[in-house]
Amino acid sequence: MSVIEIGKTVSLKYIVKLDDGTIVDESEDAAPLLFTIGDPNIIPGMVDAVLGLQEGDKKSFSVEPKDAYGEHDSDFVRDLPRNLFPDDMKICVGDQLAAINKNNQEIPFTVVEISNDMIIADFNHILAGKTLHFDIEIIAVTETMS
Repeated sequence: MSVIEIGKTVSLKYIVKLDDGTIVDESEDAAPLLFTIGDPNIIPGMVDAVLGLQEGDKKSFSVEPKDAYGEHDSDFVRDLPRNLFPDDMKICVGDQLAAINKNNQEIPFTVVEISNDMIIADFNHILAGKTLHFDIEIIAVTETMS
């Protein structure tokens, strides 16, 4: 049986919860998560937790914000003039929207406050500042194709 190490491809089922038990993501009705150990798009805490596991292993672990999506940074909360949005656009606190940067890339944000002339937008990742609690099951560990 192959052991998870840097460069291996891992397939796993998972449930991710917050401190209060709210499920924020799971693979229940979707395909298992498939990723390569060392891929920079995978949070470091996940990689650290699965290293050394094998197919069939189950594990529960928590990942602190610094090893997940980072701490919440107040510098990423910005005031946006309401006139940047269409007049007929209904905007509510909690909405997930996106701005377009100068490189034409979408930058997601959460609406945190609304006034007549301003919208306060939080550009932090929605899970920034949150401890994530995982329950995982390793489905497969394979050599990565190059």
